[in-house]
Amino acid sequence: MSFERPGPSRYQSLRASRLTFARAAPLVRFGLFSVGVSVFLDQVRPLVSDGQFTWGERRLMGIVAVVTLGGFGLAAWLAGQLLKTIAELIEVVIDGAEAVVETGHLVETQMVPILSRAAAALERLAEAPAADGLDRAASAVRRVILEGKWGRAEQLMQALSPRDPEFASLAAELARAKQVEADDLQGRLSAARAADDAGKVMDCRDALTRHLRGEPLHDLDRRVARWVADHVQKRAKAGNTTPALVALASRAAESFGDSAEGIALHDAIPALRRRAGLCPGCGVPLRANADACPDCRADQAGSPPRPIPGAKPGAPSTGRTP
Repeated sequence: MSFERPGPSRYQSLRASRLTFARAAPLVRFGLFSVGVSVFLDQVRPLVSDGQFTWGERRLMGIVAVVTLGGFGLAAWLAGQLLKTIAELIEVVIDGAEAVVETGHLVETQMVPILSRAAAALERLAEAPAADGLDRAASAVRRVILEGKWGRAEQLMQALSPRDPEFASLAAELARAKQVEADDLQGRLSAARAADDAGKVMDCRDALTRHLRGEPLHDLDRRVARWVADHVQKRAKAGNTTPALVALASRAAESFGDSAEGIALHDAIPALRRRAGLCPGCGVPLRANADACPDCRADQAGSPPRPIPGAKPGAPSTGRTP
């Protein structure tokens, strides 16, 4: 909507009507009062024709004069006031319309451009810090991706909005970096198995748990647990039971405790410790010809003796567990 300043000819017809009503007010008063005088004279003409007025006639003429002249006088005054009020209302309407047009013109030509410039400036001020903050956040995510800190990178990604321009590219970079590391770990795990390096196999498996979830992780655990169990069994049969082998069996039993291989390794740990010269209970090195460390022997002595299978009731017990 476009507002224009009122010109000199705007609302001239209304102004002319206002002047007409204002000038007609006294004429209408005079005309109505004149009609009242004429009506009065017409009503009292029979009484004044003979020129002799009795007391009753005079009283009647007074009543007629009050009613007729008073009524028409009041009507004339009311008509004049009504015309003056109409003229003033027209002036008020004209002034209000001109004020609205002038206000609209000022708003359109002065306030709207100022507000538009202020809004644009505020948008630039708001966008500048947001863009700087987004650039800093994206740089931080890329830095931790290069450092291989996937958990920290995912935390920083949560601080960003999926609608941010950099979010999709950062997510793709993180996924690619994780996939590259997972592929590298798979290759290193295969190389460690080929080299019969059980320690590196377990290290690669633990590192892959950061990248695999669900069935892929379960399949990896089944393969590694089976391989480690075979590795420990082969070394034990070959008589090469060392503390390092016992530590490997303990680590695998803890990592794969829910699998059949993990349970078998857990059950075989005491025997492996004896073969390696370690305490079957706690795994500390033993002295020559000792079957347990002093602490474990004390614990065994404090426990109630178990009966010997097949012994008669009341027969003395050896106090040793089978």
